[in-house]
Amino acid sequence: MKAASERLKDSGAILVLAVDAADNAVIAHERESGNVPNCFVPDLWKLELPPRVILLMSCRSHRRNKVQAPQCVQEVNVQGFDEKSSSEFLRQEFCNLDDDICQRFHTATRGTPRLQSYWRSDLSKEDFSEVEEKIRERASFGLPELYVDWLDS
Repeated sequence: MKAASERLKDSGAILVLAVDAADNAVIAHERESGNVPNCFVPDLWKLELPPRVILLMSCRSHRRNKVQAPQCVQEVNVQGFDEKSSSEFLRQEFCNLDDDICQRFHTATRGTPRLQSYWRSDLSKEDFSEVEEKIRERASFGLPELYVDWLDS
């Protein structure tokens, strides 16, 4: 990391050491180790990072305590997509959908990017003529319903 920091010095760039879903790593460690408290995630906060190197971790809000972030760490709550972003995401796959269908998609998924990705993946298997109807049918289809649907199939 020191070498990378030195190389970035003149460019003004930064190196981001990112750990996505850090809470999942802690939970997996607890499950596999029988709760032995030596997961790598909390130890990352103790690293002495060189200039231009930052640590970024993501986790679910209700599991913040699992990553044991020091109090000085700035927390940022990541929001879901707004209606415009949801429409753009859906139209990457289905460019000719009308605004009403895109709005229904956004409302039904509550702007949750992961859920939208699952929906779009499932919808991409459908004939385009059926996509609008499928979105109308799933007007309140969230993650719990999706998981049940996967288990039942």
